[in-house]
Amino acid sequence: MVKGIDSGDDSGELTLPLTFEGREIVAAAPEGSDFSKIVIRLGGFHLLSSFFGAFGYIMQGSGIKEVLSLIYAPNSLDKMLTGHPYARAFRTHTLLHLTLATIISKKLVIDDDMDANLQNIIEDVKNNTISYNDIENCDEKTEALLY
Repeated sequence: MVKGIDSGDDSGELTLPLTFEGREIVAAAPEGSDFSKIVIRLGGFHLLSSFFGAFGYIMQGSGIKEVLSLIYAPNSLDKMLTGHPYARAFRTHTLLHLTLATIISKKLVIDDDMDANLQNIIEDVKNNTISYNDIENCDEKTEALLY
């Protein structure tokens, strides 16, 4: 944190254990001091790991564990849902997301006109030619997909 102050950087990125200590130090610093201006952020790795853990906690009882136990061993699954083995948790959550998206997309009823409209929108997004006004002025069929 002192290095961040010396370099004029008002943010610090810390690992999970140091985040708690850093927040306590910043909270205890007198208002207006250099330490009180520091913003403590969780590092990217620990942020994503915490996100996966929060997702696993929120989804308890939803059947996620039962579904994933068909693929993974039950003991390793408990750890994955806490987000600790990061690579495996990332792969698990990606697989689950793609599976649910596939199931939902198969339930959509899309006629030829809607399919052409969606293909045009996808091309616009790929080519970065879609604007906020295009979305605001979309037709009723496209609007039905958005809401």
